[in-house]
Amino acid sequence: MKETIYKIKAGDSIEKIANIFCIDKKMICPQNFEVGDRVIINLQHTKCYVVMPGDTIESIAYKLDIKQDDLVKMGVEPLFVGKHLIF
Repeated sequence: MKETIYKIKAGDSIEKIANIFCIDKKMICPQNFEVGDRVIINLQHTKCYVVMPGDTIESIAYKLDIKQDDLVKMGVEPLFVGKHLIF
């Protein structure tokens, strides 16, 4: 299993850590932590795409070789620059 250890810093949250590693927050263990704690980040089967200026569902589907309908079903909309698409 691919995993890494992350040391919690002041201001960290599950959402912030998930965005750093481009993962779903369910892949962080434990879910409750304090500054200085170490958490395990599960990186297995994780793919991420960061939306760039000018991206559309069609262009992202083409870049990632995925059907447009599949992207929509994943709930990637609304798109905005900087959004992390995790699948």
